[in-house]
Amino acid sequence: MGPTLICDKSSLQALGKDELSVLRKYYSLNLPPILLIEILGDLKKHHDAEASRKEVEVLANKVLPACSSINAEFRYLIRGELAGHKIQMTGVPVLTGARQVTNPDGKKGFFFDEPAEHKALLRWQVRDFNGAEMLLAEAWRLSSQSIDLEGMQKTLRNAYSGRINLRSLAEVGRFVDELLKTAPPSQLLEWFLRDARVVLTGKEIEKAEVFRNAQPGSLHSALPYTAYCLRTALVFHFGLAFDLVSTRATNRLDLEYFYYAPFCHVFSSSDKFHRKMASVILSAQMFVAGDALKSDLANLASQLSPTDGTEEQHHGPPPNEASITHEAWVKITEPGFRKMAEDTAKNLTPEVSAKMLKQFQQMMKNRPESETPSISMEDCDFIIMEHNVRLNGPCICGSPKLFKDCCGAKVVAAKQQAP
Repeated sequence: MGPTLICDKSSLQALGKDELSVLRKYYSLNLPPILLIEILGDLKKHHDAEASRKEVEVLANKVLPACSSINAEFRYLIRGELAGHKIQMTGVPVLTGARQVTNPDGKKGFFFDEPAEHKALLRWQVRDFNGAEMLLAEAWRLSSQSIDLEGMQKTLRNAYSGRINLRSLAEVGRFVDELLKTAPPSQLLEWFLRDARVVLTGKEIEKAEVFRNAQPGSLHSALPYTAYCLRTALVFHFGLAFDLVSTRATNRLDLEYFYYAPFCHVFSSSDKFHRKMASVILSAQMFVAGDALKSDLANLASQLSPTDGTEEQHHGPPPNEASITHEAWVKITEPGFRKMAEDTAKNLTPEVSAKMLKQFQQMMKNRPESETPSISMEDCDFIIMEHNVRLNGPCICGSPKLFKDCCGAKVVAAKQQAP
């Protein structure tokens, strides 16, 4: 499937049809909830309602549900970690709503129903917005306008003036790292939960109370994802205090993209705030400026354009040391991945494909309504995700063709032949 990519709205907006086709071919797109909220917020961006609907339609059509995943909301993940669940930060999306299933060969895996967000995206692609979504869009616009970072900055300056002086974001990063090692964990945790508006219940509250007597520096080992988010929030907090990040209201909302960075390999944005913060926040992930991603995808699109009417089969992007996409593939894959992919493709004969389809159909027919998983995501043999697609939408394979003219051609033919 390729590296997992998170784009903010600015990066996504800049991509054209051919560039999006290449993106779907070589990346797995992870959609953080903040991106969908930003897209929906455009319903109230213009005084002209028709222009607003058109803008959301265009953005929604750039995000194909069948080629993307919706990441679990970061507050949900923090609460889960406090309740004792391990959050995997390995560059892949964290999904919710898994049901454990077993195939006829006895292998165990997970089935994910199509999330409500994917269904909403399909509606937005045809300008179908229900009343609830219109209300959410209005609430989003009002919320983004009400954030007073200038007032917050004045308060922070009064609190820290004369005590410390941080002159760069790199200094802020080092200061925050030292703070996390020396400050009482309970105070840090309480501050962050309040700052991020995370409301705890039940076991989560009990787990948070455990840190009352915890040793300084213990948060990272006990709650690695929460500690990562806490560090991110503190960098923003002190960066704002010393005028190292701007007081633009949307910066507080754009900060949330970084809370999802552990669930991608590549993060792309054209936003100045993201560019400045990335060097201090990101470690394992590649940060790619939106214009650089667009240029790389455009170059790949020109290389992949067939000259004889056929499409060459590529197992990963064409080798090119100057290509961002090639660099990302090399970084996350094992040596020899092209040969392994070629061997897999050769072994996937029509007979094997037919057997797999039959097993899949039987498994879906007998899948349980609900079942408490007995295995972890790391130990499962396969994952199945349910997606609906539009016949008139872009094809799921990354081709620039419509689905009905490409991978969905057989579906269309079957419908036409049906009595």
